This record gives sequence, C-alpha cells and structure tokens, in this order.
Amino acid sequence: MNIPDISGTEIPLYTILRTSESYGLESNATKDQSSAFQSAIDDLSSKGGGVLLISKGTYCLNNVYMKSDVHIMVEKDVVFKPVLSGNKSIMFIFSTVDETVDGYISNVSISGVGGERFTVDFTGFHPDNDYSCESSSTAPSLRFIRCCMVKNFLISDFNVLDNYTKHSAIELNCANVDVEGWELSRPTDGLVENCYIDKADWGYGLVQAHAAHNVLFRDISGVGGVTLRFETGYGKNIGLFDVYGYNVSVSDGRSAVLLSPHVSHNGKVLVEKVTGINTALTVSIEEGFDDERDPSKEGIKGSFSDESVIYDIYAEYGEKSQIRIPDIYLYEPEYYPLFKKEVIGESARQYTGPSIAPAFDGSNKTYSVKIENIKSKGFKYHSDKILYEEDIERERSDSWKIYRTLPFYYE
Repeated sequence: MNIPDISGTEIPLYTILRTSESYGLESNATKDQSSAFQSAIDDLSSKGGGVLLISKGTYCLNNVYMKSDVHIMVEKDVVFKPVLSGNKSIMFIFSTVDETVDGYISNVSISGVGGERFTVDFTGFHPDNDYSCESSSTAPSLRFIRCCMVKNFLISDFNVLDNYTKHSAIELNCANVDVEGWELSRPTDGLVENCYIDKADWGYGLVQAHAAHNVLFRDISGVGGVTLRFETGYGKNIGLFDVYGYNVSVSDGRSAVLLSPHVSHNGKVLVEKVTGINTALTVSIEEGFDDERDPSKEGIKGSFSDESVIYDIYAEYGEKSQIRIPDIYLYEPEYYPLFKKEVIGESARQYTGPSIAPAFDGSNKTYSVKIENIKSKGFKYHSDKILYEEDIERERSDSWKIYRTLPFYYE
C-alpha cells in the first residue's frame, strides 16, 4: 500500500511560546473561557504565530477559531468541556471566520505535549435519541474540532469521553459556495493521529470526513460508533480526494471504516490495517444516492474511485455490537433472539446484537473498492470473504418488518 507519511505541519524551532496563565486562562469546570482562548490565539497570530501551552486544568469553550501559524500544545492532565450555544457546540474551528470568501488558514495544530493524550469530556450531555435513522434527534450537537478552510494541519493526542452524543468528535467539511478559481475549498494536507473515543453513538463516532484532500488518519480507535467515517453528505464541493487511513480500530461498535458517498463522486481512498472487535461490520461499503437536485444526473449514484483499496482487515465475532435497524435484513434469522435493547439515557436507547461480517460491500456494483487480506475469528457466516448485497436472501425493506417481530419492539 502506498500510504504517504503526511506530517500535516511542524512547529518551527524558534517560535514564541506563551502559557495559558499568561493570557488569564484558569482551570474552572463551569466558566466559559472561549473569549480568553480566542484572545490568546489572536495575539499570537498578530505576532506572526507561536505556541500556546495549555496547563493542567479544566477549560470550557465553544467556537474558538484557529489562526495561521498558531499551535496549541496541551498537557496530559487537561480536560476540555463544551459550552452550548443554542443546542450545539463546536469547540475549535480550523477555518476562516467567513467561509464564503476565498481564503484559508495554514500551519496550525492542536496536540498533546510529548504525544501524551489530553481529554475531551462530553459525558455531561444527553445521548442522541435518534435510534431509527430518521434524523429526529433533539440531543445537543457536539463536536470537538471542525476543519474547513485549512491547509497544513495536525490534530492529535486526545481521548474523547463521549456519552452516545450527536455528531462525530472531528468533522472535515468544505465551503458551501461557488469556489471556482479558489486555491483551496476543503481541508488539505493534514494529519489526524493518536485519537480515541469512548461510548460513541452508533450513528456517529470519532471522525466524519465530508470533504478533504491529501489527509491521513493514523492510529485512531474507538469504542462504539464508526471510528473513520468517509461519508460525504449533500452540499456544494463535497468530496474526498487522496485520503488515507492506517491502523484504524473499533470495539463494541458499528464499523471501524465506513464508505458512504451519498451523491458525491469521490477520489481515491486507501486504508491499511483495520480491526473490529465485537463490531457489526468492521468494514462497510454503502451504495450512493441519485442527486435529486440535478435531473441531468438521474441514475448516476455517488461513488469512490476504482483506485480505492482497504487492506489487512481483522475482525472478531461478538454478540454486543451496535445495530442499525435498517441493517437487520443482513442477519440470518437464527440470530434474531440475540438482539437486545439497551437504555443509555432518558428517552435514549440503542440496539445490540451479533457481529455480521468482517467486510460488507453494499455498493451494488455502482462503484468498486478493493477489499483484500481478511482475517477473522469466531464467525459462523462470512468469516473470510466479503459479504455482498446480492448474497442476501432478504430485502433491505424487510428490516423494519423483522424489527416489529422482535420481543422488545413492544416494550
């Protein structure tokens, strides 16, 4: 596999170093310090850039914009907590304030001192209550970092303590306007590494990438959800080109790696060394959609480049993986008695059940991703081969019919 060693950015040897204390930042588990963080970043930016060292403590923040040549280094005993604005929080934003104007930030990072992980704490927030894929959730929307108009960036060294909350902890997106002639319209030349999430919701996880170019995700893991989600939703300029993953894992979740193009036509994706323990589908490839907004594209579904490869997959069967209700048709009927409903919060629940297969290709031959070198343990079905949509005797529409026959449906 030709996965490049992308460094994202490097901190110059001779640069300004300022501590959090020098900007009046203090450990406080309830105080909103967003303005103080923004002032510190703005000050360093005005001096040509530098390092902001965050000392041990708890800091609450929301909507803090990074600036070019500013690097945040975080001690391992730091805890970041989100502050809600309305019903959402994006804690750090790697982008320009106005994403409708040609321009971007560059050479920025947030990382742990010496590679040791700090903490992002979402545990005090309500779990996502959209258990049926209907986008009906009233839970708060939480993200640690959102990347958009940024080039040469590094995000690394933290643990996200989740509570099955709504949205992935890291999101990569793009400008949603006409970008003809722009130098950059999406996160470019970046590295995301040494990150972990615990108790992720089945519908989200650690990373969701809608748009990116030349970005590497390395040594990332999670419990619950999807660790690396290449799911490109609707919007102008959505798309992934030359994106890479290495050493991606999940346990007690839905998938380690998921490709779902929706209506966009994406470039090359290369992923090597994928592990799933007690996970529904360690690798999941989903079919795209017709773009109903553009009649000229009728019948042309979203896709990924045929150069895309996912290599070296290991999966261990378990019986408490996270289940998405529309996927129930993939299960053999003998497994239905193993499905369980778990209450994870007030009016919030998730469903668990057996692992299905190490790898699933549900693209229906609308595009082709090579999946190679599969190893597994404990599977009765599909142990060493790819499960294809056409191999299933049941239809996707049968999932809800089966769901309504399960004992817990009436509970």
